[in-house]
Amino acid sequence: MIINIVLYNLMVFKPKDRDELKEAIDLLCNDEENAFTKYCNINE
Repeated sequence: MIINIVLYNLMVFKPKDRDELKEAIDLLCNDEENAFTKYCNINE
């Protein structure tokens, strides 16, 4: 269970601030593959 939590926290995008969140969403809308590469799973 703890391993799952650690892995989840490593793979889920957590923006530092609103600007980083906006940048990630914009990239996701325009280039999903690169968004995943840069930010991991934004959709979680």
